[in-house]
Amino acid sequence: MGEVPYTPLVDLAAGLLLLTVRAASVDGRYTEFDLPLIEVVDKIMEGLSNVAIDDVESISGVTISAFLATGIPEMVSGKSQVLAATYIKDAFSKTRELAEDLEETLMGDINKMSAVMMSGSVNVLSASSTMAEKEQLEDNTYSTNLAYNKEATTISFQALDIMDDMYLNKLMPEFSDQEIFADFSLSKLHLRIKRENRTRMSGRVYLVGGDSDCLVRVPSIPNLLGSSCDGNQDVGIQFLESNFNPFEYSNNSQEIRTDVTGLEVKCGNRTLPISSLSEPIDILTRRKNESLDGSVYVFKASVSLGNLAVFEFLVGKEQSTLGFYIDFNSNRFPQDVSLFLCKDCVPTQDAFNWTATLPVPEDQIVSVPWINGTNLTSSPYQWLLHGEEVDITEYDVGNLTKFGIGVQFGSNLDLDEEEIIDFSLTVFESSCVYFDEEVHLWHSDGCEVGPLTNMTHIHCRCDHLTKFAGFVPPNPLNIAEALSANVLENPAGMILVLAVFASYLFGILLTRKADRRDLLKAGVGILPGHTLNPRKGCQYVITVYTGFRGNAGTTAEVTIVLGGLTKESTPFKLRDKKRVLFEKGSVDSFLLSTEEPLGELSHLRVWHNNKGYSPGWFLSQIVVTNRTRNNTTYFLCNRWLSVEEDDGKVHRILPRAVPEDLKKFRNLFLAKSSRDMNDGHMWFSVVGRPARSPFTRVQRLSCCLTLLYSTMLTNIMFFGRGDDFEPPEPIRFAGMEIHPPISLPQIMIGVQSAAIILPVNVLIAFLFRNSGPRGDKKTDKKAQEASADDRRKVKSSLPWWTAYIGWLLVWTASFVAAFFTVLYTLSFGRAKAEAWLVTFLTSFVTDLFLMQPFKLLIVAVIFALISKTPVEDDEPPAEPLEPGEEFLQSGTLDSNEV
Repeated sequence: MGEVPYTPLVDLAAGLLLLTVRAASVDGRYTEFDLPLIEVVDKIMEGLSNVAIDDVESISGVTISAFLATGIPEMVSGKSQVLAATYIKDAFSKTRELAEDLEETLMGDINKMSAVMMSGSVNVLSASSTMAEKEQLEDNTYSTNLAYNKEATTISFQALDIMDDMYLNKLMPEFSDQEIFADFSLSKLHLRIKRENRTRMSGRVYLVGGDSDCLVRVPSIPNLLGSSCDGNQDVGIQFLESNFNPFEYSNNSQEIRTDVTGLEVKCGNRTLPISSLSEPIDILTRRKNESLDGSVYVFKASVSLGNLAVFEFLVGKEQSTLGFYIDFNSNRFPQDVSLFLCKDCVPTQDAFNWTATLPVPEDQIVSVPWINGTNLTSSPYQWLLHGEEVDITEYDVGNLTKFGIGVQFGSNLDLDEEEIIDFSLTVFESSCVYFDEEVHLWHSDGCEVGPLTNMTHIHCRCDHLTKFAGFVPPNPLNIAEALSANVLENPAGMILVLAVFASYLFGILLTRKADRRDLLKAGVGILPGHTLNPRKGCQYVITVYTGFRGNAGTTAEVTIVLGGLTKESTPFKLRDKKRVLFEKGSVDSFLLSTEEPLGELSHLRVWHNNKGYSPGWFLSQIVVTNRTRNNTTYFLCNRWLSVEEDDGKVHRILPRAVPEDLKKFRNLFLAKSSRDMNDGHMWFSVVGRPARSPFTRVQRLSCCLTLLYSTMLTNIMFFGRGDDFEPPEPIRFAGMEIHPPISLPQIMIGVQSAAIILPVNVLIAFLFRNSGPRGDKKTDKKAQEASADDRRKVKSSLPWWTAYIGWLLVWTASFVAAFFTVLYTLSFGRAKAEAWLVTFLTSFVTDLFLMQPFKLLIVAVIFALISKTPVEDDEPPAEPLEPGEEFLQSGTLDSNEV
């Protein structure tokens, strides 16, 4: 075994090991054979991470190693592509720093290093394209390899941007020539970096060196810049032509069948977004040899002057532009030619959908300056019918809709002529697209096919160089294709949807049982053995609020004493044989009376006997309402009554709370966080729902079902879109650079998701929370009047039947969201669907149990700091029992019965 150095004389790429096995005998005879090549590219890339890139030698060493190791595209893994692209980008950044001092680092050395780094970047782009093309051929729209390809390509173009900055702002200022440029020509990619005179008003044509015949013609430089570039900054361009598609990882790259041409306008170290130009940019790019396969028809025929020759053809791409080119010989020249096009029919001079007469007028002939003082001029005998006019649809392509084209030389008046014309008619399709680097897809808006388009080149006319828009499109969904997919081969979405629904059904059983238990807590209980004083002035409704902390509930027997200014009541033991009292987060109400009126209450004493298996108790507050004056007195606690917590006491004397006490930060924070967590938050309130709230646990759980399905849908609609955007430009202020953590399109994704999720879910919760109880026909008139009085106490009450509208919305929204979620997973393919499933579950659980509680605490803190209004208990009175319910709290007494 031995090392074989990289050399053109040996067909062995760097990053491979060749092992030769030799078996020898004692008499000198031997045989040897080679083992399969061993790839060590990944090891080389990982090893380069230990090299610090800080000088010319380290830059050269790392970049040459990366260049050689990526020499064979098929041998470079996705991870190695990313590592190599990262090393080269870091090397470019360090080289840009070294270019600050051209006396220390010679320009020749910088050029040599740049050439190696440029070659390495092209190798990475080529490897990315090769791997992505293979993935696309296997119908993988998402995979780990494609994710690596996307990252490696993005980093490589970022490295080329650094190179632009270095040449335009560090090296070219050393020269006085305003037309200076730097060319990098490789077999697969050509790049030109050129300094521009920002005051030049004439149009410019850009080409790269070598035998390339692609070009870009732009209007004047001031027209491109507009007001987006300061007058003291250098201006330049980067013109790129690639013989392969470096963005092969894009989901719609299979449509790209030409060289890829690009132009960027630089202002200082920034790339300017160019859009909405008054004069279009002309782009001429070469077709690939196979680009017209299946989309070009050449008809050769002979026809008498004045007669109509008809030909049929099929189309192969949606929204493409149709081109018709006539080549003929005639004794009469120039010869008028009439073309008649008909969709799904045979055209005649009287029946057609579109028509044109050739040659086109001289004022419609387009000419573009080319090289050596020559011009490229459009043919007068070519007719282009743009995509928006002919409107080729998916149906036309899939169902093989026939198009008929009729050709007539001269007119009907020439039928008596005996001239026979030999001609050829070429029909071809073309489309102009550009790569949107925000969403990593090819788009066509703002571009149209130009008249210079022919069989070898595509001419595009665009009003922008970079797309500039705020709306972010969701992932595309082909419903017909998704419906035809085999769910057994890609069950991730279906399993998730069914698992969520099964969990919902199980949750319904638990929450329904909890709702029935809440009926016992909703009323006002009378203490066992307590004789109620008929004088309302002596009657008090005692409402005890247990906190929501861990083990806040108590099994001990609680006793209270009401204290007035001059006297106290006898002790009252708060008991109830029909219900469990003082559970975590519970609100328990009791009706009791004293022998004599206590007057205005000043304090309250509360304690428990410290018995049971969990006697410790966290008391939030006690609210006392006198039934005569109907005034409410608050006694705040927010402390433990426990021998194991706080100060170890189980007896508290609670003074009457004055308005200033209710407005204190601690009390506001605890009240706000408690109410938001247990009533306002949809998920947590399924467990902590106040017993007297008309918004039942079953309804809350159903809202959670709709909310979860809606979140799944929006998450999968925009899955991967958040990673498609370049980091936003830093904000420069007072000499500092602030790097925003999120870009505007990413914010738009959040806004669009909220616009999909919130309206229907907020409406459902509103209908459930505010729908009034349904009256019972058997209820007597007095009870109905009492129920009406209760409803008037509620701030907002809707008719009872609005709850059924809420249920209709629950099932409709849940089904639609779940259905389209499954369709998206089927359209993604198994690998991407499973990647989305893991990502969604991880982010959902993290958000629910970590982020949302934190957000609630932040909101409570802000509320307590800003608001000076006490948190009011806006729970409505307990709703009447539904038919079939049994009210076990026989001791409950309505206020109108006394």
